[in-house]
Amino acid sequence: MDLWCGSFKGLDTGAENYEISGGDWKQIGQETTNAVREIPSSYVGVLPDIFRDRQHYTAETWAFWFMYVAPIILKGRFAHEKYYDHMCLLVNIMKTTLKFELTLGEIDKLEDRIIQWVKLYEE
Repeated sequence: MDLWCGSFKGLDTGAENYEISGGDWKQIGQETTNAVREIPSSYVGVLPDIFRDRQHYTAETWAFWFMYVAPIILKGRFAHEKYYDHMCLLVNIMKTTLKFELTLGEIDKLEDRIIQWVKLYEE
């Protein structure tokens, strides 16, 4: 998220434009807190405003937000759709790795997706 906010280790975007504006993050924070109000607590507890209170996020809340909330809330927020697609590919990889069992075919597909994700990241 720090990378998308433009506050990751003092790095700028270089020749690309993958940052999401502060105004959008303010709205994303409110949408995050609203998104989980109707989800039973057995799936996820309260998600703090990701813009104002992300220091309260745990590994569990980050994972839930990234895999289940971000694909909906971040749609259309990036200047270029390729960054959203790249994020969704990582979400797909993460969800696959959390499965209790994988077939050999699924492992082969997972390997291909990871290679694809790394190549797209390096572009």
